[in-house]
Amino acid sequence: MKIGIDIEETARFKTLKANSTFVKRYFSKNEIAYCFSKPKPGVHLAARFAAKEAFYKATNRTLNFKDIEVSNAPSGRPELFILGKKHKEIDISISHSAQYAVAAVLSEN
Repeated sequence: MKIGIDIEETARFKTLKANSTFVKRYFSKNEIAYCFSKPKPGVHLAARFAAKEAFYKATNRTLNFKDIEVSNAPSGRPELFILGKKHKEIDISISHSAQYAVAAVLSEN
C-alpha cells in the first residue's frame, strides 16, 4: 500500500473565478460546478487540488489534473474518479479549515 498527502493554503484559491485559466486547467466541469455552488468556493477548490496532488504522490501516475475528479457520495464522503471511473483500490480523505485544506490518498497498488 502507498499513501500520499498534501496540504494547501486556501488563500491561494480564494480569489479564483470559475472561468479562470487555472480553474479550467486543473478542475473538471463537475468540480467547478460543485465548488462554485458553495459560499466559499476557494476552500473546496483547495481541498480538491490537495486530493489530486495526494493522488500523484500515492500512485506515481502521470495524468492530467482534469482526469482526476473528486466527487462526493450521497453520504458526503469524498470519492476519487480516474478518467471517469471510481477505483476501489484508492481511498481518499479530505479536510479543510478557513486557512488550510488537506487530503490523503491510500492506494493498494
